[in-house]
Amino acid sequence: VYPTIVRTTGLGAASSIGRIGGMLCPLVA
Repeated sequence: VYPTIVRTTGLGAASSIGRIGGMLCPLVA
């Protein structure tokens, strides 16, 4: 349903947030 650009941007943002969160979680916790 979504255009390819929106889907790619969403996946890229989600993966970057997940990667950054994975790096920060051990430091914060």
